[in-house]
Amino acid sequence: MAAIECRKSDLVQTLLCLNNVPYSLEKRQPLKTLYDLRENSILLMMGRQYGKSTFIASDSLMDAFVNPFFNTLYVSPRKDQTSEFSNSKLLPFIKFSPKFRQMMVDSKVMQNVNKKSFLNGSAITLRYAYLTADAIRGISADKVTIDEIQDIIMDNVPIIEECLSGSEYQWRAYAGTPKTLNNTLAQLWERSTQNEWILKCPHCNAWNILGIENIGPKGMICKKCGKDLPRDAQGQWLARKKLNEQNRVYMAGFRVPQIISPTAKWPKIIEKMNTMPHAKFMNEVMALPYDNSANPLVEADLRKICEDRPLYLCRDENCYDTHLIMGVDWGHGDISMTAKLGGLPTGYTVLTIGYYDWSGKFRIQGMKKFTGNESDPLYQVNYIANLARSLNVLAVGVDWGAGFMHNAQLKQTLNPDMVIEWQANDSLRVPAKWVAEASRMIFNRTDCMTNRFVEIKNGGVSFFNWREFQDFSPDFLTICVDLRSNGTMYYNHVLPDDSFHSFMICKMTADHLLKSPNY
Repeated sequence: MAAIECRKSDLVQTLLCLNNVPYSLEKRQPLKTLYDLRENSILLMMGRQYGKSTFIASDSLMDAFVNPFFNTLYVSPRKDQTSEFSNSKLLPFIKFSPKFRQMMVDSKVMQNVNKKSFLNGSAITLRYAYLTADAIRGISADKVTIDEIQDIIMDNVPIIEECLSGSEYQWRAYAGTPKTLNNTLAQLWERSTQNEWILKCPHCNAWNILGIENIGPKGMICKKCGKDLPRDAQGQWLARKKLNEQNRVYMAGFRVPQIISPTAKWPKIIEKMNTMPHAKFMNEVMALPYDNSANPLVEADLRKICEDRPLYLCRDENCYDTHLIMGVDWGHGDISMTAKLGGLPTGYTVLTIGYYDWSGKFRIQGMKKFTGNESDPLYQVNYIANLARSLNVLAVGVDWGAGFMHNAQLKQTLNPDMVIEWQANDSLRVPAKWVAEASRMIFNRTDCMTNRFVEIKNGGVSFFNWREFQDFSPDFLTICVDLRSNGTMYYNHVLPDDSFHSFMICKMTADHLLKSPNY
């Protein structure tokens, strides 16, 4: 039998029902186009209440329908968000779509909050990743869908993407509502084609890229002539950039503002514009990042604490009779999934060596970033173990999250008591504490980062000369303040920040062993 060609946008309207009526894309031309994309890595930057989660749910079900034995991993930041998506978006489509249900579901397939399986062997697995992606390790997927990605810490994205490493598909679909210019979504948007839905004015024929200038008192207006611009005017997607790995554009990105939603009431749009904080209006209505963030460190802070001494990965004359401490932040480097897909590596393994001098200042003796062929985990473990032995270090502090297997290998090579693992937990009410049951340190990431920033600004630490430290400085300067959806503050970053975290682990390990555990 010959294969029947069918657009996914037609298929989804044929098979699925929403609110007990056939699912319709009428008056949602921008969304209809998204179902039929040929690109397998897409990014949706959308205003609130346009139908983002409905699109993700229906698109995931169509992927499962069309591709037997296809596994989709859905991830949101919080457990309640994942449960809400499963129960309020996926379940109604499955339950109230007779055609889809007849072909894909019976009493034997699994249909619970965390797993939706189907008769053709396909499945949708649902998880969440707020501060850590540990619960996602070990899951294999053909497609990763990350919802509300603006609230996912950037470091967790490559960990989630590793679930694709064994798949022949390796599809990605990320979606969210923008926040600051340094936010995870904004960072990914910069690496995308940045498609804009443009509308042609029926009066002057000018094409409009939709912005706040298009908001008139009674409806959308043309930027050029000022006359009304209907939401259903002639429209099309226009890409600001082309997919090009050399230019670091890796995903097809699409921005959909709330003002073109057929269900958006215009008086409400005007009310929001007049009463909402400007940043929130730009984020949630216009689907645009707006910068409210601040960087805790500037270059002058780092230059001030760099001393006129070389970078040493050995004991120098100033630390023969002191305890050397090593800190390691693990990263996938040039063998990460993102790098394999043609993108920039999302993080490198960095080691830091430091010690307390007799005046009480913590001095960074040396740092090393593992790149290229040195990204091999076995090489890194052996190098670090040999260096630790040769320097006779007191302890090696290591990142627990991304380095679970690395740490196990390091413990086998060194004395296990020398290796101190650090696990981030921002619900902790003290900066750090030892948990005997887990045999590792638990620390409040935000509090401990703040303490390190204060120490740097107050001159409580020092680094080697600026010329050599300059290569590590972007990892410190990229860190910025951001806000979660519940209003709490956390530190985000645009570029990799591994060197900072290696330094922080080194300092925390020294304080744990040589000073009070609560610091």
